[in-house]
Amino acid sequence: MLNAVKNNRVSVIVLDQNGVKQISHLLSGHLYTVYLMTDYVSLVDRMLRMGLNNLDMKHHLEYAESNNEFNFWKSADFIIKNVRDVDTAFNQLMAVMGLSVNAPREVITKLNQTIE
Repeated sequence: MLNAVKNNRVSVIVLDQNGVKQISHLLSGHLYTVYLMTDYVSLVDRMLRMGLNNLDMKHHLEYAESNNEFNFWKSADFIIKNVRDVDTAFNQLMAVMGLSVNAPREVITKLNQTIE
């Protein structure tokens, strides 16, 4: 990971709050955080489309709430509202990273499938 950061202009790591705290010590001054914010309605809709039942959805939402995952935006450097169009969220993320070149539709579709 440190080699990727050293050798590339942009490196992406998906982390939770604890991971950000740990990595920030290693990458002091070189770490920027992006929070992909969503709302409960969008989360429930996505979980329904994934086929989760009510008990599983309740578990996921309670876990996220109890671990303050919905509050991480307060300490993030950038916030992207990810509630509707994946193309918009993706383009905003690319712009934050200074990579604002439009990606082919199949790349965006593949990312969307990974996120959901």
